[in-house]
Amino acid sequence: MAVGAPPGGRRTSTTPPPGPGTYGFWVALDHFAPGVMQDFTAEDVVLFAPAEASWAVVRTDPASGTTVVDHGGTRDIWAQAEDVHARWVRAGRPQRYRIEVAAGGTQHVTSGTGAQRLEWQLPTPPSGRPSVGTS
Repeated sequence: MAVGAPPGGRRTSTTPPPGPGTYGFWVALDHFAPGVMQDFTAEDVVLFAPAEASWAVVRTDPASGTTVVDHGGTRDIWAQAEDVHARWVRAGRPQRYRIEVAAGGTQHVTSGTGAQRLEWQLPTPPSGRPSVGTS
């Protein structure tokens, strides 16, 4: 898979490339869109999912101010990022997450409050022991 390799398409998006200070978004994207990676060395936002040979390059067109998405592969990575971004915004753009460890070792992540909060359960480590706060 090569970013920009055919078959690819181009579309616009109402979700701009995430800028500085959106760490909470990237944490949520890591969970809600597993397998998606970012190329931090690229000038534009470059996301790829090697398992599906999929990619997305997201940038703001300087002439029009429009967000442009070039994409390819079997998985629409930026559509997933748009969905996660909307959830993150509805949750109040959280930048901090809380990890709770239950007595049985289950780890639960939450951020925000109410019906719009972001939450998920972390996978249990192979040893069956929680990985947070253990020695």
